[in-house]
Amino acid sequence: MKKTLDILSQRIEYYLNAKVKNSLEIGAVVFSYKHDFTLKTSNADKIIKAVAEDENG
Repeated sequence: MKKTLDILSQRIEYYLNAKVKNSLEIGAVVFSYKHDFTLKTSNADKIIKAVAEDENG
């Protein structure tokens, strides 16, 4: 299942970047409580950290 999730993450990232034409930094986090997994694109942690820092001052 790990390989499938890695491929899914790469595809999500590819299509998000294609949609915004690399004009802004974009990422995704996908949760599944039913199947108990979390999927992140490669830059999701960086974006989450930036947003948290911005909100915390």
